[in-house]
Amino acid sequence: MMVAQKPSHFAVRAPELTSNVRRSELSVERYSTGNCLSYMSISNERKPMKLLPLPLLALATILTSGCVHTYKRTALTGNHFNCLHTNASALIAQPADGKFENINYPGSGKMTQAALAAAFSERLKKIEMARTESAFSNALEISRAGNYTYLIWPEILHWEDRATEWSGKPDRIEIRIQVVNPPDGETIDAVLIQGKSKWATFGGDQPRDLLAQPIHDYVGYLFGVETPKEKDPPRRERYPQY
Repeated sequence: MMVAQKPSHFAVRAPELTSNVRRSELSVERYSTGNCLSYMSISNERKPMKLLPLPLLALATILTSGCVHTYKRTALTGNHFNCLHTNASALIAQPADGKFENINYPGSGKMTQAALAAAFSERLKKIEMARTESAFSNALEISRAGNYTYLIWPEILHWEDRATEWSGKPDRIEIRIQVVNPPDGETIDAVLIQGKSKWATFGGDQPRDLLAQPIHDYVGYLFGVETPKEKDPPRRERYPQY
């Protein structure tokens, strides 16, 4: 006589859900033996949320902050000036090249001048760049002779290029900028811009990468426009030289 074989697996029916328990609060656990489902357990107990340990949270914060350049802008004058006029012109002087300790950085003066030209060209009707560096008195005379509305006088106080990718030391810059009224030689506004590069880098960053954004924001301030931080810096272009 043939005997019917027992099924290789079976399932236990889940209990009825009560109306006062939301499905989103249920926790379903399955217990199995080998390849067969033995029984099912349904519970409405909430599992606690897992949080990152404080050391890991602190490390994540540090890594995030190290992925962006940082800037600081310090006003050097207490003057409450009216916004600069857009229907105006400016002569942008060329500063001497920057240096760090005994290291000189050729071309850094022209890079700074170009960043200023890019920012002011978005606001002013006409800008020109001095062809060579000169003393302040000479630049002032040239701006008067050319009937420029403003003289932009930049100075590089610090220019430091580091191999950040392996040393961990960031690039740094310090630029002082004066906006001068040529007829009387008075300073309309002056500012100190400091920049420090991100340390999370794979190489290739240079101090000149720290110029565009803070200068762009400062020039916007001069014309009464607060530039959003997320806005990209202006594209570098060529401008006429004096």
